[in-house]
Amino acid sequence: MRDLGAATLSYVLVLAVAAVTMERRLVRTALVANLVFTVSHFVFHATHLGGLPRADAIVQPLVLAVGIVIPAALLVLSVRLRS
Repeated sequence: MRDLGAATLSYVLVLAVAAVTMERRLVRTALVANLVFTVSHFVFHATHLGGLPRADAIVQPLVLAVGIVIPAALLVLSVRLRS
């Protein structure tokens, strides 16, 4: 599968609905789904840095890591902020 645009839009829709409804189970499910994508995306790109200019090989993994840290932190907060 090469064109991930539609798949990305699909899970972004789930993230948006979770953000609007703030239903705990949906929020957690959406965050985990996001992490499944972002972690695998990070691993792929972190292991395919050959041929990139040095600056890109440094910045690309850092930027992709932010996409992991934010939903992971939100997931932890959703567990800690039980009501």
